[in-house]
Amino acid sequence: MDRTTNTSDQRRASVAPGLRKPGAGKGHDVVFHTLKTNNRKITIITMATGDKITGMVTGFDKYTVTVMGDDGIRQIIYKHSIERFWGEEPAAGPAAAH
Repeated sequence: MDRTTNTSDQRRASVAPGLRKPGAGKGHDVVFHTLKTNNRKITIITMATGDKITGMVTGFDKYTVTVMGDDGIRQIIYKHSIERFWGEEPAAGPAAAH
């Protein structure tokens, strides 16, 4: 019996079929997409300076998030420079009160 160490290809192949749908977002991209499509605000704290950026997600890709700030200034933020972020909670409507 040939014993080999797991390579990344072997680990990827061991993911249960159907667990991840083709075209599904990865990690934080799902959150960015939800915030963008539901027009909810995001707050981002940067690592280097601790700056707080608040606004609407207007786009994102593999490396960046684009935010239209509350001050009307569009900013491109590298994902690796984000310390933490959170999205605005949806407002509780009349249906939520019942």
